[in-house]
Amino acid sequence: MYNGILMRYVTASSAYLAKQEDALDFDITYYRSKDPLTPRLFQDIFEEIEQIAMFKYNALPHWGKNRNVAFHGAIDKYKNADIFLKIKQMYDPSGLFSSNWTDQILGLKDGLHTVKEGCALEGLCICSQDIHCAPKRGYFCRPGKVYMEARVCAKITSKCPIVIDCTLPLVFKVISYKAAHAS
Repeated sequence: MYNGILMRYVTASSAYLAKQEDALDFDITYYRSKDPLTPRLFQDIFEEIEQIAMFKYNALPHWGKNRNVAFHGAIDKYKNADIFLKIKQMYDPSGLFSSNWTDQILGLKDGLHTVKEGCALEGLCICSQDIHCAPKRGYFCRPGKVYMEARVCAKITSKCPIVIDCTLPLVFKVISYKAAHAS
């Protein structure tokens, strides 16, 4: 299987950072290249699904499986997060069982998002500029196709006409293009 969307049912738990209610989890399986600047197959679709889940529907990330983007504000989604962090501090005051990454996803340290060339391909950032994708390989930062608030690295096979801002929603692009080419 190259790609897949797997569903599983999860029951609520009283654990501090667990599911707070019965839920349906979606696990998206994909394979990455060894080269971090090589986009995944269906890169834009996976990014849009991730952003729909995390930001539109306030989904909870899987603590061991997600990309950094999924953890943006995640700790605030747990009603018992403050209790967890107090207990963590009580039993591990020197941070022996912590790392920069765990501190970042728990909201204890900055640096969860790294903005650099290709950062959106690895889930280190949400693209806001084409360089965050792989423009040399034809992937540019664009709005989602369904969730317009999403910003994804999409494969563009042809250049947009100069009169159209390629970052605007498609409906506006079509209207602008027709208005600019009306005789």
